[in-house]
Amino acid sequence: MTTKYDDLFFRTTTSDTGEIPSPRNYESPDIIPYGISPQGDPKKLFTSNYGQDVGQNLVGNGPNYIYLRTTNLSSGPQQGVASLYYSKASLLLFPDQWQDNQIFTSDNQPGSLLKADSAGDIAVTESPFFWEPNDISGDHYCLISRVVTNKHENPIPQVGTYSDLTDFIIENPGFGWRNVSVVDANSPDFNHAIHFPGKPDGGQFIFLLTCTNVPAGGVVAFSSGDAGPNPPIVVQPTVVPDTVPGPDGNRSWGTFVISNIPPNFETNITYSYWAKGTKPLLGFKIQLSFQAYVAPGSKNFSRMLAPHQLGAPPELAQKLSGQRGITLGSHTTILR
Repeated sequence: MTTKYDDLFFRTTTSDTGEIPSPRNYESPDIIPYGISPQGDPKKLFTSNYGQDVGQNLVGNGPNYIYLRTTNLSSGPQQGVASLYYSKASLLLFPDQWQDNQIFTSDNQPGSLLKADSAGDIAVTESPFFWEPNDISGDHYCLISRVVTNKHENPIPQVGTYSDLTDFIIENPGFGWRNVSVVDANSPDFNHAIHFPGKPDGGQFIFLLTCTNVPAGGVVAFSSGDAGPNPPIVVQPTVVPDTVPGPDGNRSWGTFVISNIPPNFETNITYSYWAKGTKPLLGFKIQLSFQAYVAPGSKNFSRMLAPHQLGAPPELAQKLSGQRGITLGSHTTILR
């Protein structure tokens, strides 16, 4: 059963309306790196393009102005203080990776006011966050947002296991996550190496590569070179088949590995795309996600989602029939 969040809310995607539980795709359009110059009227600009993801790649060794945007899902006026954090690229974003990496505003404050004058209003940070990150060749940064209001303080908890991370994600919709790379649409081939942090509670998990509006004939793959998981985290280069548009108008296809991960297993996972002469379609997106599933009667079962709600392709959904799951982390590549 889903419910509706009732406060200032960072969306996970442009289609997110605030229902809980959320698919949690870690590509929030409301964390907005917007280049090296501040905007004269950010409220007007980021309200007008609310239906779009206009975030850009961060500029290494240069000034970056970053704005946050929320939807007011409370029943009346609401305000809060937003803060922003960063982490180096990681498939999972445990708080100990980012809670000490706070980004300050352009006037050197730890937070920026978000103010919504009425229910349903879009609130934009009054002061942008300002950051000059070091350039990390072949890597990227993840951004994490947080808003504190009189209804939800959204404290940062201690999270030491995959199970703890599940609780944190389910219970804290007042956080936003942006783990996105933007690739030039004229040169779409890429290889992204994403860190996977080990934790004490191993178990069976899903590594899912989802292709949205990726043209037939392109090739994808993902792998980790480290021994330990059974079976290994490897999908050999695979040709994307032709697909038909779904009800939302998007073409979707996915490939996956169901693997038993040993405790404290740590690695880098590289996912790749080769266009092979094809031209990207509008809305091209490739996402690598890490998912956990539980059987009926398990903790949090009623607060999780069915496989198809988490983007499972038919073969995976059939294998996981009757179970529910959560996306614990993802990294997404889009073209622009």
